[in-house]
Amino acid sequence: MRKYLAAALSIGLLAAPAAAKQQNATPTGQWVVDVSDAGCTVFREFSAGKEQYFLHVNRYAGDPAMELVVLHKDKLDNEVYRVTGDLVIDDGESALSPEVHRIAMAGGFMRFGVTMDPASHPLGHVDDSLSLHAGRLIDVRLATGPMGRPLEALESCVASEMDG
Repeated sequence: MRKYLAAALSIGLLAAPAAAKQQNATPTGQWVVDVSDAGCTVFREFSAGKEQYFLHVNRYAGDPAMELVVLHKDKLDNEVYRVTGDLVIDDGESALSPEVHRIAMAGGFMRFGVTMDPASHPLGHVDDSLSLHAGRLIDVRLATGPMGRPLEALESCVASEMDG
């Protein structure tokens, strides 16, 4: 009986998904502010070899929350995941353990979203990089550079939309 249990456990361990290998993504474009009926977004495109990523920081009309989104061009599936991940600033200067929501999007992208409080989020303190780790789902380090000015532009957009 113990042999069968040991064999079953070892097969189960072999079938368990491994953690994703960290991708180091560098910018391929500038920060862009986008305004729509839904709200304001600041985003930038990144790549790690053939891997393509987009980092969005969203503020939606009528919603006090802020959302950080990483889009990754990947093999699509219809699985929806909500997992606790790690959001690491400047390679460990500070870190959060937010809930990461993963869903498939049109165009071959997987969407990884993290809801944040705009009054207390640490994104304005990012000087070099932002890393998102969510087990086997995603593990990427985005070489963002300083995020203070892009976030100021986002807040200006939100303020002008509220006044307009």
